[in-house]
Amino acid sequence: MNKKIESLGNTALSLLSNTIIVVPYLLYIQLSDGHNLLTILPFVLFYTLRMTGIFLVRGINLSLTSLGLLKISLLLGLAGSLIGTAGAFSFPLYSISGMLLGLSGALLPPSNQSIRFFLKEEGQKISHSNLLTTVLLTAVLFGALFFKATEIGLALLVYALYFLLALVAIKSYPVSLNELEEESAEVSRKELILFIIFFVLLLLLRSGRLLTNAVEFDYAIVGACCFFVVAVLFVSHYGKRGAYKVSLEMNLATLINGIVGNYLFLFGSIYVAGVYGRAHMGIYLYLPYVLGMIFAMIAASKTKQWSNNIPMVGLAGSLGILLLTSWTILGLFLLSFFKSTLNSFLARRYYQETDLPKDSRILIKYTTQTKGSLFHQFILMALMLVTVVGKGGTTQFLLELTGGKGISMQTSQFLTFIKNSNSLLVLLFIAVYFVVVFRQKKR
Repeated sequence: MNKKIESLGNTALSLLSNTIIVVPYLLYIQLSDGHNLLTILPFVLFYTLRMTGIFLVRGINLSLTSLGLLKISLLLGLAGSLIGTAGAFSFPLYSISGMLLGLSGALLPPSNQSIRFFLKEEGQKISHSNLLTTVLLTAVLFGALFFKATEIGLALLVYALYFLLALVAIKSYPVSLNELEEESAEVSRKELILFIIFFVLLLLLRSGRLLTNAVEFDYAIVGACCFFVVAVLFVSHYGKRGAYKVSLEMNLATLINGIVGNYLFLFGSIYVAGVYGRAHMGIYLYLPYVLGMIFAMIAASKTKQWSNNIPMVGLAGSLGILLLTSWTILGLFLLSFFKSTLNSFLARRYYQETDLPKDSRILIKYTTQTKGSLFHQFILMALMLVTVVGKGGTTQFLLELTGGKGISMQTSQFLTFIKNSNSLLVLLFIAVYFVVVFRQKKR
């Protein structure tokens, strides 16, 4: 009986690790009415802390290992889910729930992946439920997502059950804190500063977009641009190349991984909602997104044999489809597939980096790719703002245009232009990556 519960818990943990980004996002976005600050806070706090929480962890001295972070992330997720179930009776509880699940979402994927690599290295196997049970658990979770916003407590209750099962499962892990203590993560004050800066900028950006508040949106964009300019100047003048413990090639690949993740889910949701309508987001975005990840997991044994650059070529090809054709579903599916493949490839590469502290290798990977995602997010919004203003529009017009509140020829043309510009921008980053790879091979 205990073995069955452990297997069920391990399966639940895998589901949580792969859905902690998507599920709360979909739940909390339903609560927003676009006018009341209270209704947008759950989503804004969840999204902001999920994106910036990893900087907070690396910026303060918690003296925690990956196993400790995994336990904390599951406890935060359990508390957030349970508090969220009571949100129907007291709406402010949704905001507390969003904060806790946001922090859980920042810590759970890297800590879980790090522990799994460690167990594999030690020759330890993690038991999972059979395929039927896995499909059933997945169906129950995503089935609960189809309920109305006033009933999202049901989905959070299912989530709470999965967090509880995962907590039971990790008690049996043959990993002691002593085995990992010597490899504890380094504290970086720079990451703490990044947490504060990105937290404020993201808070302004997301709340500005949801409330169509042009002033907050402008502050976020101008603030982000100033920050990135100062950061580039600082690194170019004072940065030490020797401080990077991984190769430039790996740093670029990890940044691109984060950039593509933001392109896929965040920009994908804006584009699909504006061009096809919110009612079709399931077919045009969520289905290809999830199927891409599933097929990447199924094909993992084959893709492990690929050369280093094939996932990057696949990303370029996927972006080419989105740029040159109207095959949105195929393009997003392939983008999700190759992004997941690249993510797995990078995780293996980082875990083999002996120059990095063993227990913080995966955490460093996630920190770098989050920087790429945040960079792309602000650059994307700045690009959209410049395009609208250049055509005689205003920030308020941009926010209404990207709010997904209606489909028009004007919206479709604007978002198609942004999609093409965005695709070219990401392709430019990929081209820079291949230039770096080529130069390193010549040396």
